[in-house]
Amino acid sequence: VREIVDMFRKDYTFTLTPNQTKYTGNKSVLESFLCDVKEGYSTHFATAAMAILREYGIPVRYAEGIVARDFENAPTAVSPFRSAVYDRDASSWIEVYMDGIGWVQYEVCPGELSEGMYDPKSATMTEEELNGTAPEDNPFPEDKHESIGEIIDRLGNDEEVPVETDLQW
Repeated sequence: VREIVDMFRKDYTFTLTPNQTKYTGNKSVLESFLCDVKEGYSTHFATAAMAILREYGIPVRYAEGIVARDFENAPTAVSPFRSAVYDRDASSWIEVYMDGIGWVQYEVCPGELSEGMYDPKSATMTEEELNGTAPEDNPFPEDKHESIGEIIDRLGNDEEVPVETDLQW
C-alpha cells in the first residue's frame, strides 16, 4: 500500500477537475488515469489502488463517505461534539483485509489526509527499525511478483486474477 501511496504522491496530482480531453475511447478510465491523465480526485486514486492491490492478490475493498473535520464542543444527547460537513468533504479510500486484524483503512489520495496518515515522524518504530537492524519483512519478493508498473501496463486486458486469502464471509 505504501508503495502505491508513494507512487501517487510522486507522479500524480489531486484535482477536482481532471483534464477530460486526455480520456479517449481507446482505454478504460482506469487505464487512462494510470497511464495518461495522472490527475484526478479520490475516486480515481482509490479505484486505481484497489485494482493494483487486487492484481497482487491482496483482499481489498473500495469505500467512500464523508470526512468530518473541525469538531467543536457541543454536548447533546447524541454526541459531545459536532462538525459541519459539505460536498467537498466527500472522499474515497481503500480498506485492506489483514488476517488477525480485519479491514484496515488506507488513504491513497495525495494531499492533506495522506500526508498526516503516512508522516514518518509520527510512526511508531522499534529500536531495531530505527537502527536499521530489523530483518527485512517484504511480503512481495521481487522475483515472485510483477512491479506496479508491469501491472499498470496490463490492467486493460481483462485477465482474471485469483485472490488467495483466509477471509471468511
